[in-house]
Amino acid sequence: GAEKQLTVDKISTADKVGRAHTVTVHVPKGARHETQVRLREDGDFIPGVCLPGDRVVVLMVEEHARFQRHGDDLLTTAAVPLRDCLVGGATIKVQHLDGRELYCVTV
Repeated sequence: GAEKQLTVDKISTADKVGRAHTVTVHVPKGARHETQVRLREDGDFIPGVCLPGDRVVVLMVEEHARFQRHGDDLLTTAAVPLRDCLVGGATIKVQHLDGRELYCVTV
């Protein structure tokens, strides 16, 4: 998961005045394209008449340069010398999306 900061307008419907403010959107791990994240009571409102409604943020998932998504899995390609493929036991380092280094061993 991740957190993203967005600047949005919050409008009081009575005076039609928008006030820009920053909201934090919590993006859940594994979120798919067009996942909806609800921000409770962050929508428009009419003072003295009704409370703010909910704001719905629709996530747009972009392609990544190194990883492809396959269901809940991330796939990537790594170059492995032929000898290491045949013999096995070679360690390959892959950098994860969050910056961690993962080590995979050929079998």
